[in-house]
Amino acid sequence: MKTTKQHETILDFVKSNDGASLETIREGTKVGDLMVRKILKDFLTENICRTNDDGGYSFIQPTKKAVESKTDSKKKEAAKPGPALKEKKESDLGPKHVPGSTKARDNTRYSFQGVDGKMQHGLPKGRLILMMVERYIADHKSATVKQINEAFLAGSVQKRFFVLRTKSEATKYTVNHIPRFFLRDSQLLTVANVGKCAVCSQWDLTGVTKVIAAFKGKYKVTVSK
Repeated sequence: MKTTKQHETILDFVKSNDGASLETIREGTKVGDLMVRKILKDFLTENICRTNDDGGYSFIQPTKKAVESKTDSKKKEAAKPGPALKEKKESDLGPKHVPGSTKARDNTRYSFQGVDGKMQHGLPKGRLILMMVERYIADHKSATVKQINEAFLAGSVQKRFFVLRTKSEATKYTVNHIPRFFLRDSQLLTVANVGKCAVCSQWDLTGVTKVIAAFKGKYKVTVSK
């Protein structure tokens, strides 16, 4: 894979913003949409990044064996005439995550009580929003899709996808054949006068934090230990 300055910019951003969505990466790096998609596809092919359950992108830490192989390769390269490539150090990956920080690599997991009354732990960002929307629909049985999107601040945290769409609309939103909504039968939610609907799976820490704040005092969300 031929690397460019744009490759480095996007990789550095993903390292510092674990689980970032395509939209967040595009806005955060100021790289064009088509180029971002191409570079992310390259990263997935080279196993440099992976997609999470909620559709976000995460940097894949190299295994010890891979690091040793890379080190041996660099030693051989150093023995040849000309400058050797610099090896990335752990410090280059940014600080470890501190819950609530938008700058560190984010691996936050949450705890939330579902409609069945059971407390669920270790929820990634997208799954948390899915459960919160499901709970909201159960508590507001006559709420429309528009009202639900407004309640979850779709206009500011999900301008492109919205938080909730009908199943037929949601199936149109895919990137590299990867859906951007939770579309499994068990994940679809029934909204009055509309039928089956799907919740967006593309969430970053900033958006989730805003939604949690909007429901403060109504729904209790805690960070899983």
